[in-house]
Amino acid sequence: AVRPPPVEEETDAKFLFHKAKLEQLEQQLAATSQQAEAFAKAHEDFRTTTAHLGMTFVKLAKFEKDQSTCSSHRTRAVNINNFANAVVKVSRSQTKLDAEIVKHLDTIHKYLETMTSVHNAFTDRSNALLHIQSLSSDLFALHNRVAKLESVSSRGIDQERTRYQKVEELKETIRTSEDAKSHARKEYELIKVN
Repeated sequence: AVRPPPVEEETDAKFLFHKAKLEQLEQQLAATSQQAEAFAKAHEDFRTTTAHLGMTFVKLAKFEKDQSTCSSHRTRAVNINNFANAVVKVSRSQTKLDAEIVKHLDTIHKYLETMTSVHNAFTDRSNALLHIQSLSSDLFALHNRVAKLESVSSRGIDQERTRYQKVEELKETIRTSEDAKSHARKEYELIKVN
C-alpha cells in the first residue's frame, strides 16, 4: 500500500516557503556546478593548448638559432624565444588559476552535499508528521469502536461482561496510543526546531 504524503500544517507556511526556496537553491547550485565544471574543463584545455604552443615556439626558436646564418635570423630566433618564454609563463599562471577554479568548484560541491542533509531533515520531518497523522487516524477509529460498543445493549450478563472487557481493552489501547501520539508530537516539534 502506498502511504499518502503528509499534509503540512497550514500554520507552517514559513516552513513551506523555506522548503521551496531551498529546492530552488539546490537547482541553482546544480546548474552552477555544471557550468563551473564546463568552464574548468574549457580552461584546462586552453591551458594545455597554451603550454603546447609555448613549447612549440621554444623548439622553433632553438631551430632558428641553430639554422641562423645572418644576424636577422638570430634576432628573429631571440624574439621567438622571448615570445615562447612569455607563453610558457602564461601557461604556468593559468595552472594557478585552474587551482583557484577547482577550489571554488569544491565550495559549490560542498553546498550540494549539504543539500543531502537538508533533504534528510525534510524526510525526517515528513515521516514524523505522517506518524502523528497515522496515530490520529488510529485514535479516531478506536474512539469510534468504543462508542459503538457502548451504544450496543447486551442481552445477557456474559455478553455485557465481554462487551465491558472489550471497551476497557480499547480504552487502554487509546491511552497507549495517546501517549505515543504525545511522544511523536514532541519529537516532531524537536525536528521542526532543528
